[in-house]
Amino acid sequence: MESEDFADLSTPASRNVSNHYNGDIDLARRKFDGFLKRVSMFNQPEDSSLPKGLREDLTDDLLCSESAGSAASDDGALCRESALFEMTQDLRNDFYRGLSQYADDNDIVQLMRHFETACEEHYYRLARHYQGSVKEINELNVGSVLRLLKAEKLAWRWLCILIECRQESILGKKQRQPLNDWMTNADVLYYMLKFDEKFRELRALVRCLENEAAEWQNDDVLSADEEKIDFLWTSTLDRLEMTEGRRNKLLVSELDPDAPFRQKRKIKDADIAKQEAVFKTVFSFIRIGHIDEAIVFCQRQGCLWMAAILAGSKLNGGFDESHSPSEGELANGGDLDRRLWNKMCISVAKEASLSPAERAIYGAICGFLPATLLGCSIWEDHLWAFASASCEKLFVDFLTLVHMKAPAEATRFIDEASLAEQKEMFHRFILHCAEKFSDESDIAPYRLIPLFFNLEAYDKLLVLLTSWRRFVDPDEQVLLCKNLHRFICHVAIVFRLMYNAGLSSCANRTGHLDLGEVGSPFLVNYSTMPDCLAAVQGYLDLLAQDNEILLLPHYAIFLPDSGHISCVANFLEGIASDEDRKLCLSVIESCELNVLEVCRTAVKNVVDRLLPSPCSLISDVGKSQKLAPEATSKSDAEVVRSLLFLQGIPELRFDGIYQACLMARRFLLAQKFDAASEVFSLIPVDLVQNATKPPNTHEDDGTWPICQNRLREYHCLREYTNAYAAFRDWSDVFFNRSPKDAATSCILDFTGSTSKWQQAERERSQAMERWHADANTYFEIAELSLRQVLLYTDGEWLVDHYEDGDTIRRREMIALRKQGIPMVADLLLFMYQTMKQYDKVLALSEIVVDESGKLYELFSRSALESWFDKLVDCSFQCLHEGLDSFDRYLCRLSCLIWRVVFIYSVSELQMMRRMNVAIRRGCQYSSVSLKPFDSLSEEEKERIRHLHEAVGRCAGF
Repeated sequence: MESEDFADLSTPASRNVSNHYNGDIDLARRKFDGFLKRVSMFNQPEDSSLPKGLREDLTDDLLCSESAGSAASDDGALCRESALFEMTQDLRNDFYRGLSQYADDNDIVQLMRHFETACEEHYYRLARHYQGSVKEINELNVGSVLRLLKAEKLAWRWLCILIECRQESILGKKQRQPLNDWMTNADVLYYMLKFDEKFRELRALVRCLENEAAEWQNDDVLSADEEKIDFLWTSTLDRLEMTEGRRNKLLVSELDPDAPFRQKRKIKDADIAKQEAVFKTVFSFIRIGHIDEAIVFCQRQGCLWMAAILAGSKLNGGFDESHSPSEGELANGGDLDRRLWNKMCISVAKEASLSPAERAIYGAICGFLPATLLGCSIWEDHLWAFASASCEKLFVDFLTLVHMKAPAEATRFIDEASLAEQKEMFHRFILHCAEKFSDESDIAPYRLIPLFFNLEAYDKLLVLLTSWRRFVDPDEQVLLCKNLHRFICHVAIVFRLMYNAGLSSCANRTGHLDLGEVGSPFLVNYSTMPDCLAAVQGYLDLLAQDNEILLLPHYAIFLPDSGHISCVANFLEGIASDEDRKLCLSVIESCELNVLEVCRTAVKNVVDRLLPSPCSLISDVGKSQKLAPEATSKSDAEVVRSLLFLQGIPELRFDGIYQACLMARRFLLAQKFDAASEVFSLIPVDLVQNATKPPNTHEDDGTWPICQNRLREYHCLREYTNAYAAFRDWSDVFFNRSPKDAATSCILDFTGSTSKWQQAERERSQAMERWHADANTYFEIAELSLRQVLLYTDGEWLVDHYEDGDTIRRREMIALRKQGIPMVADLLLFMYQTMKQYDKVLALSEIVVDESGKLYELFSRSALESWFDKLVDCSFQCLHEGLDSFDRYLCRLSCLIWRVVFIYSVSELQMMRRMNVAIRRGCQYSSVSLKPFDSLSEEEKERIRHLHEAVGRCAGF
């Protein structure tokens, strides 16, 4: 038989780690020891030199360094706490290093050995780091972290052993050999280990539980150097010698081990107590799988009969070089009439007159469960008892079939009996000690792994691990919480790798292997287990909280496609530094994630989270016509900064334009013009120029009209933003940069000379000329920009040329038109009134009432009423300044009034009231240069008659 077909099921996995991984551990050790070196140098005097040996000596120096004052002791405690967090971070990096090394190849066994070695390494170093510091252990929860690391190390060892057992079925079926070649009992045991996967798994479970108990057992008590005695019943012997052979009805008269049972008498109470202590110690040795130590202990205590019984539990002989060492450790070796020995031990274990401790010993070595349970205390002991009893029962039953010369029945027994016995055993175990699972210790979830693994209840295991986090306070037990999250996440990842291993195995690809024959966990679909995803998501949240840029994208790939994109995008949008953001994008690309979708999702998340909803913005349009621009807030700046995610990626040029339009559209609806200007400043000109190029292939022909709509919207919004910026520049020049008033500069200063006064007047005149020139220049720029919005060159402003199915965008554009067009008209009107260019107001009214654009439909009723008042004022201002008010502007004015009245049905009373007010205002203006009617020429009289007729027609409506 080939030894390479077997894995080492009892040797710790840390002994079989590859040399390549040992290099990684050495690197991690040097990194952490370097930190300890800096800490120890901080605590040591300046003239102290560091000894050699980076692990032991540096740690000892750190622990033994004493400071003179309280400040130095506080610094030492702070450094130790920093070292504790550094250890947690280093362990997190070690686990990722193992994933990057073994996950791609689905080498699950080596991956878990890597995890086990990492936990063992950090446990050892942390224990030495805080050795003897009881106060800091209690304050920093170091004891909990140590227990957690130890429990996690054992958990990875269990998973490695159990999965290795099942993975052999994935790697290939073994061809069974005829039973005639298996002569001794030991050979029969090896045969079962070789070809019966369920029996082998049960045996491995027993060894796991024994190794786990040995780890948690107090080795000082078990390995205490007891004094050698010649006989166990010393007090009884002394009593018999004192009576000089006289018969005592209470004590035994013979000193063989069967005397109390045969004579139905007892021994001295002191000997009974000592014997019970010896029996409990022997049972503890059996519990941890140390049969040889139990035999030696019995010999030293004078229990030679017990030592002989224990020696009979070992199978000697029949082991040749063809068997692997792991088979020998599983079998414990040996050969004798196992069935006869088993019946003898069972008969002793059933004897009710014996003490429970002694019965537990016989029950444990022969597999008699009722007696074995007498020595069990915790639920792990009960699980070990059930598994050990099942293994012994299966072995003895198979031996019976072999000795009956029934190879066919024996082969069928291997195929059926082991699986049935395993399921029955676990069912009986659950019913027996279900109440013992209420343990709420910090290591309970780790110790439950072998139970749920053999029950094939992987979903329940993850539910338990996830729910166990409620016993950990993330604020007070920070390190414990971080390590627990890390462990649960990696268990879920191992489950996923096991499922992928079953799908990608050589036998499965060739069609010779049915996953149903292999059994779970290779049948567990990772994507259908919500607890797996919750475990990974919990660890990702912790990495995001710690800003682990180099780790989070690598773990996000274990989420579904819809999940890892949103997870990485949420993390990306929270990065403040540009350098960190670029680093994160490079890590995302190295993980083979979709960088384009991540960037799109990140920008979309920022917009949805920080910008107001479109419904609220649309509903606010028209409620207040007062122009009150708002300043850019921090949230607005964060929204604008998110556009940087889309820069530098040519494939995202249309996405950049689309998101810029969306942001600017909502900023302008909220009257945040500065924020909209910042949006357009982040869009490079070459990006827009490249986006205007038509597609090279026919694949993008369907999306090209949509891109054209986005480009048109981009130019419209930018024109609108630039127009408002031009108006603001003119307003700033006209109102804030004007020179001092002439009245103040003309006051004579009698103390000064006339030349100084003349020089001041010349300077004032020059300043006024420069100011007028600047104001006119900015006025022309602002006027041109604002009129460009009203008279857009390529159709109507902010109106698509092609149909678009985005209803929200279309509603926002309509609302922005209703808000922007009246505001631009008011800005122009305000500029004309300020610059006293009243004749241009009537030209502006022609643009508003023109039937081709129908801009008047965008005005509200109150806006049109206000607009009418301003037009009347401007017309009388023309009369007041002596302009030719009877020219064509009068007809245009009457036409505007008629349309306003007709469209909005202004009542006659309202119109007459407004006309009377206008006439009164006109009288005020006309009184300045009023001429008698008779003094006018005939042409002027005719024009006045036309004016009265036009006013009469307006008053008639």
